[in-house]
Amino acid sequence: MKCNLLAKVPSYTFGLSICLAAFANTAYAAEPQGYYDNANTSNASVLKQTLHDIIDDHQRFPYTSSTTDTWDILEAADQDPSNANNVIDIYKNASYAKVGGGNNFYNREHSWPKSYGFPKDGASNYPYTDAHHLFIADSGYNSSRSNKPFADCDATCAEKTTDYNNARGGGAGEHNLTTGSGSTGTWQTWNGRKGDVARALMYLAVRYEGGLHGITGVNEPDLILTDDRALIASSQTGTNVNVAYMGLKSVLIQWHKDDPVDDYEMRHNDAVHAQQGNRNPFIDRPEYVNCIFEDICTGNGTPPPAPNNSDIWINEIHYDNNSGDVNEAVELAGSAGIDLTGWRLVAYNGTNGASYKTLDLSGTLANQFNGLGILNFTFSGLQNGSADGIALIDNNNQVRQFLSYEGVLTATDGAASGMQSTDIGVTETSSTAIGFSLQLAGTGNSYNDFTWQSAASHSRAKANNGQFFTGSVEQSLFTNNTVTAIPDNASMVSNLDITRSGDAGNVSVAVNITHTYRGDISLYLTAPDGSSYLLKSYSGSDSADDVIESYSVAVSGVAQGQWQLKVTDNYQQDIGNLEQWNVTF
Repeated sequence: MKCNLLAKVPSYTFGLSICLAAFANTAYAAEPQGYYDNANTSNASVLKQTLHDIIDDHQRFPYTSSTTDTWDILEAADQDPSNANNVIDIYKNASYAKVGGGNNFYNREHSWPKSYGFPKDGASNYPYTDAHHLFIADSGYNSSRSNKPFADCDATCAEKTTDYNNARGGGAGEHNLTTGSGSTGTWQTWNGRKGDVARALMYLAVRYEGGLHGITGVNEPDLILTDDRALIASSQTGTNVNVAYMGLKSVLIQWHKDDPVDDYEMRHNDAVHAQQGNRNPFIDRPEYVNCIFEDICTGNGTPPPAPNNSDIWINEIHYDNNSGDVNEAVELAGSAGIDLTGWRLVAYNGTNGASYKTLDLSGTLANQFNGLGILNFTFSGLQNGSADGIALIDNNNQVRQFLSYEGVLTATDGAASGMQSTDIGVTETSSTAIGFSLQLAGTGNSYNDFTWQSAASHSRAKANNGQFFTGSVEQSLFTNNTVTAIPDNASMVSNLDITRSGDAGNVSVAVNITHTYRGDISLYLTAPDGSSYLLKSYSGSDSADDVIESYSVAVSGVAQGQWQLKVTDNYQQDIGNLEQWNVTF
């Protein structure tokens, strides 16, 4: 039964209020665990396709109906956080009592104007009712915006002011600006909601790529963002079309940067997801915007670092033998003192490049051989090829090594996504004797000093057959795993003692902080010679939670000595912990 059926008319009874409040106050789930596991960030086109596969084929709800419709979804998604009986509109920031359809105060805004590509409502028109781009809007402001593209306005544009509600809007400069009409006109959304409309349109550009709905089989349009107003104009034909355009793309990218994701968007995303079953990935993972729309897929425009196996490597593998496979295992060797807490081995399938099993590691490499140590890990269920692989991932989620046997593969998910494996060149078969393994042999102190040998009697947790270790490579990764509370509106310091010769040079500092408001946090690194380096400045507009980042620093002094990480909470009423930090040389 539809909860707010009577809300389609102005009369609004006490019982109806209770009914609507119950719908709006549903406990929405945040991003489900594993929802984006198949997102592949190796390049823009691959990420766009894998995100499309995750979010397409959603459940459609009617625009207006006696059953659950977009009125119901939006009155929950855009509920006033200060008054559960009200909604907040997107352009005026006004708070209106919930009365559903047929009122004179607010209506439903298509942030991508329906006239550009999908004007005719019907059961086969999915973008028309897709609530991820629909918002409650003041009726007059919605009419003023009409179907103007989003763009920046100059001083000649007309001002559309905002109301002050929930500690925002209503101030100087907090206004919408507009001029012209149609595809040649302009609508500049006010500062507090620029990112909302930008990410809504970006969602549409990924969700709708043409083709058929995977469940209902109906045709869907290809929606494309552009800076070309002529293409936008060409999308307005009065009928539903196969390809449509909206923009302005470059402006939307900038608005995304200027107005980070906030609680309003997260509530909207959760509420829509609770009904449609899909999410807006650019709210959950804002960094995906850089990859898809700017082709910057590592967050900083540089290619991902090459695997670093200079101080730790895979030293021995067993995956196949005669009869049923037994004692499958992977052995690691490397510099003594490396703590493997938070590291993992990930097994990859050569058929589709996907990971199929993960083994969490623990323990510390002991000083067994001239500063080197070995640890063996049982890894049952390793596939027998062809072209299956194993990736060694450190506690910063960096791939240290990606090896394969019986061929080469390219990983399609996880930390190694987009990477090509290195074939070790030797194999095991169903005829390999029980108790044999594939091993490195030779003389040296790093992976490249050794070569893989055909299967021989295993040497788990010992130097391999024909393997001799010389003086060790110095440890390159140093970690402080002590969890420390970050005091509210104060600072704390965490120390890390490093034993390493020579100058520090370029180092990578990885920080894992859980916190309720990351914008409050600033970070300083102090080297042993007393020189200090700013890693992160505080930014009050950054309302996300945790700080899980790596920072590159050029250090002029020596590596040896005590390093310090200073963590400062610059505002009140927040809590958090420094979970871990490390330095890699």
